[in-house]
Amino acid sequence: MLREGVRRPATSSEIAVDFARDTDTAVWLPRLGGIEVVINAVGILRENTKATFAPIHRDTPIALLHACEQAGVKRLIQISALGIDDQAREEALAYFASKAAADQAFLASPLEVVVIRPSLVFGLDGVSSRALLAAASLPLHVLPGAGAQPIQPIHIDDLGALVARLVCAQTAPPRLVEAVGPRVLDFAEMLAVYRRNLGLPPAAALHLPVPWVRCITRVAEWLPQRVVARETLAMLERGNTGAVQPMLDLLGRPPRAPEDFVAPADRDAARHLANAQWLVPLARLSLALLWIFSGLIGWFFADDKVAAWLARLGLDAASATGVLLGASMLDLVLGLLTLCLPSRTLWLAQLLLVLVYTPLASYAAPEAWVHPFGPLLKNLPILVLLLWLWANTPARRA
Repeated sequence: MLREGVRRPATSSEIAVDFARDTDTAVWLPRLGGIEVVINAVGILRENTKATFAPIHRDTPIALLHACEQAGVKRLIQISALGIDDQAREEALAYFASKAAADQAFLASPLEVVVIRPSLVFGLDGVSSRALLAAASLPLHVLPGAGAQPIQPIHIDDLGALVARLVCAQTAPPRLVEAVGPRVLDFAEMLAVYRRNLGLPPAAALHLPVPWVRCITRVAEWLPQRVVARETLAMLERGNTGAVQPMLDLLGRPPRAPEDFVAPADRDAARHLANAQWLVPLARLSLALLWIFSGLIGWFFADDKVAAWLARLGLDAASATGVLLGASMLDLVLGLLTLCLPSRTLWLAQLLLVLVYTPLASYAAPEAWVHPFGPLLKNLPILVLLLWLWANTPARRA
């Protein structure tokens, strides 16, 4: 029987679990009936108001471990992270301390336990992989110091194959496995290899002092992203490497080389995906600034020419002032929503607004189409930009 623990079950083979709350062994016992092998791959890189390191990395996994011991589960596989060792328990960062506490409990259990500590895992569906591909796709690679931090990335297919081998092993497998790729790269070389995977020419490099990078990381933690954080920078600075021979023994073959992480048939799709990771936020920012400055200009700097254009629509002076101020306020609201609450609905609303006011503006000021600065002509690329944002924004889940 194969069962998958998810937040919101959609099929009969799925069960509802919540690692932020399920910290009691008794909660897990009814879920383990008929289960021989349990795999825990739950983890987070960043904390938020709903998910923190202590319950997700330590308390709930340990409760699951104790439930497995009581339920007679044959084998428990815990997917941790490379660099989690005894020293990590003493680190100030809660990510390392919580992971290390759970690993220690697993390794001390009488149960048949395997703790897998993977290096950086590459997969096109992974959040961190997409972020690194986006960084690699940029024409300028921003590197901490010399960019010499050692990394040994492993492909998600190799990690999956390793887990499958451990699940099916007829004899007790090793209790601790470091899952790494075939060779060590430094951070700068890894970005260069990922860039070649995308079919792009070499990029220029900008080397920033590591203290600067730490400060930038602190600022980035306030942005709506989940990858750049003190935890990930600390993992990078510690290094992320291990011996490859255990992987060779368990897989019976070498892991996939980083140069082959992206198949030639997937190269174009991967490049578009990587570019979208930074082009979408950049497009949002430029669009937000357009709406905000348009609103401010309409509110504070509208001149007699604008009043004359509104008069052509049959508006008297008082009505024209009201329309202008209302339109300016709407522009400001759209700018703020573009920054803070982007959605497909918002892009469609802006599309509709542009499609409505462009004909009205064309009637009031047809000369604006042939103006040297193209005030109305610019609406055409704005419409295309809004369509592109709509196409690249995932629909909200119900």
